[in-house]
Parts: sequence; structure tokens; C-alpha cells
Amino acid sequence: MSRCSTSQPKRFAFTCLAVLGTFGAFGTGAARAGSRPDAAVREATQQFATTGKAPVIERSDSVVYPFGESQPVLQCTPLRACDVELEAGEVVHGVALGDTERWISSPLYSGDPDALVPHVVVKPRDYGISTNMIVTTTRRTYHLNLVAPAKGKSEDAEGAYLRRVRFYYPGDVVEQWSDAAQLESARASRKSEATIASLTGAMNPGRMNFDYAVSGGVFTGFRPTTIFDDGHHTYIQLPAGAAAVDAPAFLARTESGEEAILNYRMTGSWIVVDGLFERGELVSGVGRSRKAVKIANRGFARVAAGGR
Repeated sequence: MSRCSTSQPKRFAFTCLAVLGTFGAFGTGAARAGSRPDAAVREATQQFATTGKAPVIERSDSVVYPFGESQPVLQCTPLRACDVELEAGEVVHGVALGDTERWISSPLYSGDPDALVPHVVVKPRDYGISTNMIVTTTRRTYHLNLVAPAKGKSEDAEGAYLRRVRFYYPGDVVEQWSDAAQLESARASRKSEATIASLTGAMNPGRMNFDYAVSGGVFTGFRPTTIFDDGHHTYIQLPAGAAAVDAPAFLARTESGEEAILNYRMTGSWIVVDGLFERGELVSGVGRSRKAVKIANRGFARVAAGGR
């Protein structure tokens, strides 16, 4: 079992070399290493995306730190090895210790040859000493503090120490989510452009009328983004996703407010109306839940008469 803590945990000591295994941050390491997303990491990353705060995840065998959001403190004892596990696929360029006389470090790798997991093993030569360590890789730079407690303190607490420290990467994941959203938006835009091209390929640009006014329905989710006609058909574009989730019905209105029968069809995010109208309405729901957007064709008389 694992648990998340929004505060920095107490300094942990690591009394043996970790059991080597892969661990990937949801959306980054998991994708690169081919491992399944970790539920606790997923939850912590979602928390970071919504609150800007990334928790430290405490496990029975390790502590998982959010990279860039907190600085790990390793407590090691002589004759024992601390294991710092990095992201699968990273390659360690170098390890720099502040105190090279009383601390030893060495990089190791584990796991699948196609997605090796890098480890940095650290050991102190004495009790009651401290220093810092910087690890540079092909993806990022890690900063850690190293502590070897006084002999009596470390021996008393030795049984409670965890085995290793690992990382997850909420900033990278949120950035990937943002990139994915932008990509989806670009795809939707290209699809919309293709739809417009297929609908308007045979149009006469001289007869196209964009003189429409929209009122109401600001928070309906289906307020049109574009409206125009070609003298024969009227084209109403809905916001992305509106057609798939809760497509509104189209009603044409006469000057007296009565409904006028006009056939229409959905093509992607577009409502294509067979004919022209002076006033129209997009509606969804009934009674108190009824939502509506009113459309006025200010160029109706001109277009109907054959002018621009």
C-alpha cells in the first residue's frame, strides 16, 4: 500500500541496496518503459494539475518524490547502500559529490535492455557526516542532500528505514496533457476545415452571406462559432464537442414567431439547413432545463432578393 503526504516527510535512511525494478511516472516513464501507470502516481499528478502541489508518496519499500517540487534527503549508514532510482530510459552523464573523501557513489542499471532503469548507489564512509549530490542525465539534473546520522541515532532507528528513493514527474506529465489537448484541438480544426471545404466546394463566393447575429445561450455549450449561407443552404458551426455530447435541435421562426419547417442535417460540427431563414433558434431540453440560442439573419432580405 502507498499513501500520499502533502508535506515533506521526515528524513529517511536507506539500509540496503534496493530491489531493482522499473518505476515510471504516469504519462512519461510508464510510456517509455512500457509499464502500467501507477495509481498513486496518477492521483498525485492529477492533484498537481489541479492544485499546483505535488505530494510525496510514501511506500513500504521506498519514498517517491515529485521531481522539481521537493529535494530528497537520504540518510545512509556506513556499510549500507542507499539507492536512488531514476526514470526508465534515462542515461546518467555524471555524479558529483560535495564530499568525495567520505562518500562513495556509483551508477547501476536494471531492467529491460530497451528501457534500462538507472540507479545511483551511495554509501557513507563514516557516521555524523553530510553532503550534497548532483546527478546529471540525458533528461534532467537531480539535486539531493545526503546525511549519515551519528552512530547511536542511526542504529536505534535502523529498522524503520526505507530501502530507496524514487521519483515521479508531474510537471512533464501535465505538459504532455497540455500538448495532447493542443494536438486534439489542431486535429479538430483540420477536420472542421475539411468539412467546410467539402460543403462549400461548389459555392459562389459572391453569394455568401455572413451577416448573422447571435443572442443568448452564452453558457449553453452550443452557441455557434460561425454562421453563413450561400443563398441556398445555411451553415451553422457548433463548438468542438457540442454535436457529439448534446446536439441542439434547430427551429426556423417566422416574423410572428411560429415555427417554419426547414430540413437540416448534422455534418461533423456543422448544422446544414436546407434553405434560408430570417430568424432561427437552437434549442436543447424542455421546461426549466430548456436552453436556447437565437439566430438572426440580418442579410435575409438582400440574399433572398438575389443580392449580396
